Amino acid sequence: MNKEQSSRLYQPVPVQISGNYDSNMAVWRSQRPTFVSNVTLKQPVLLRGEGTQKLFCKRCSFVANLLVKVVRTRDLGRYQTFCLMSYNQKDPSVPQVREGFVNNINCNIIGAIQAHRMSYKDIGFLQKVARTLGFMFSLRRRISRGSVLQLEITGSLPDALASPLDALSVTSIVEVTSNIRKAAHDPRIAALFVKLGPLSCGYAKVAELCRHFDYFRQTGKKIIGYMEIGSEKEILLSLFMDELYAAPEAGISIRGFKVSATFLKGLFQKIGLEPQVERLGVYKFAGDQFSRTAMSNEQREVLKNILQAVYENFRNELSTYRNWSQENVDQVLNSAPFQMSDLKNLGFFTELKYESEVLDLLKLRYCRRGKGVSPSDSMETKEKILRKPFRFVNSKYYSRVKAKQLFIEGKRKIGVIRVNGTIVSGDGGENPLIGSTVGSNTLVSLIRQAAENPKFDAFILRVDSPGGSALASDIIWAELLRLRQKKPIVASMSDVAASGGYYISMACNHICCEPLTLTGSIGVVTAKFSLENLYKKIGFVKETVSIGRYAEVDIESRSFNEDERQYFKNNALHAYQNFVSKAAKSRGKTYEELDSVAQGRVWLGFEALQLGLVDSCGGFWKAVEVAKVLANIGEHENVQLVELRRFSWFSRLAASFLSSLESFGLLLPKYHNTQGLRLSPFGDENIKAVMEALDLFRTFM
Repeated sequence: MNKEQSSRLYQPVPVQISGNYDSNMAVWRSQRPTFVSNVTLKQPVLLRGEGTQKLFCKRCSFVANLLVKVVRTRDLGRYQTFCLMSYNQKDPSVPQVREGFVNNINCNIIGAIQAHRMSYKDIGFLQKVARTLGFMFSLRRRISRGSVLQLEITGSLPDALASPLDALSVTSIVEVTSNIRKAAHDPRIAALFVKLGPLSCGYAKVAELCRHFDYFRQTGKKIIGYMEIGSEKEILLSLFMDELYAAPEAGISIRGFKVSATFLKGLFQKIGLEPQVERLGVYKFAGDQFSRTAMSNEQREVLKNILQAVYENFRNELSTYRNWSQENVDQVLNSAPFQMSDLKNLGFFTELKYESEVLDLLKLRYCRRGKGVSPSDSMETKEKILRKPFRFVNSKYYSRVKAKQLFIEGKRKIGVIRVNGTIVSGDGGENPLIGSTVGSNTLVSLIRQAAENPKFDAFILRVDSPGGSALASDIIWAELLRLRQKKPIVASMSDVAASGGYYISMACNHICCEPLTLTGSIGVVTAKFSLENLYKKIGFVKETVSIGRYAEVDIESRSFNEDERQYFKNNALHAYQNFVSKAAKSRGKTYEELDSVAQGRVWLGFEALQLGLVDSCGGFWKAVEVAKVLANIGEHENVQLVELRRFSWFSRLAASFLSSLESFGLLLPKYHNTQGLRLSPFGDENIKAVMEALDLFRTFM
């Protein structure tokens, strides 16, 4: 959405509605996004009545993502986000329904800052005095004024770590964003130095990082970036930096966007495997990898839609923050420049420098407690400064700085429950085939403990999961509903919250997602492999004796007969109807309305908002704001975020052991070297590694 459209969107104009409209219609007081028939909105309108205000978008006729004050019973004020789309089949300006399914929503995608901007607010004078005194009398975690916080952003940036041991080698999105927010309020931190590496995370996490970079820059501090390898994601992130440097021979690839899918049916046929897949939902293509030899039209349609949205987001962000026309962006992508000098001339980089040269630049700029060198300093003085080690603050070390010490943490608590990985029954962990898993037993136990704790005012369910077991998802969903009866819950979707990930999110009072979050996928896939042909090839014989018509429905030694096939299909149909029914009840829709946008289709976050599958667009701190409203916490009142997690007994034992070593004075952390690593005064490199582990264990305990 460009600036002109955005300005029109937020301007109240007279109401012009065609069709039947009742001013007392219950939809205006609904607490859920609702579809309305026979109503066509000709232009942006502002409706007033019953203490509500709503703004509509001219292009796609849906309510903008606004917090709307609603006066409910008991005279309590609440804020609720509405999304209303009119469906009039005679009006070509609104999305049309064809063959029972909703087509692509033709609406400009919104950027990270347009979806939600974190507003910086400084603390009061007395708090600043107390903060300074705290720094003066702090015996540990001493940081010099004018220091530069060094961040290394690369890899998948998971939302949660399976174990504290992972923190030694893996950088999480929580660590990065938390440190950026603390550094914005820390007067000892003068700037950020960000070393960008190849990112394998989704665009939702990129938007979260962009939002935090913008928050840091609101303080007037600078963000300096450096990269050696990168592509479109890293370029998007660099738009929110003040300066970006790259190695003269860096590998920067800006060639466009692609996605691929693999199909194994032909391979299985050669070895004698017969996948018997039953899927409910026209767009539920999760089982196509085993049952097809080529991409279906439905899968191609969804993937093209996702790629088009990602492309438009990239083009719009470059147009906004580099003042380029969209035609110029298209020209750059189609020409795919690979010479670093060409990329610099296009404005992607400030200068081409090696990392050591950038570090020398930062030394001169932020030496002398952040004041830097003066124009009158001689070359000898500058060379002397360059020879001295500059104390960068390492991100792992800075993680131990408490938000309470900076007076950006309050007394009232909001619990954070993270669902990161595939949802499975039983206990979760690391699976060599599917990666990180979330066990229903582990999560249910955590939710029950949260429900029994009276110290929490609200909870945030942070979801980054593609789904998984239908049974496990249903068990978690039911437990979240019980928790919701006691305290409000806000779902915050990260990169992916589809299928089972969306299932558990439905139990929350409010669902918040990023514009490019992959969500929806309301459908069911079940499968069984028949090894009958493989057994014949290798001469293996298996015979089964059974009693009961469907007793052998799950054996692998033969394919389904007709009765078993129908039984298998009915089970999948029952699971799909159950999923859609619960989703419809959760979103305040009829079964038919929800079924038209379900069918296993993956929607992007901004599309899900228009369709009423979510309540608002924004990142984690948008969810915090909504949780504060639902918990009757003041708008400007700081809260304490408490991570609810469980680690293995071994991790806890190791943390206790290392803590006991330090209490006896066997581990003495003191200094930083030029790279920001903490060294023992005795020069023992092993002590350095152990102390890093101790710091991170304490962070997670």
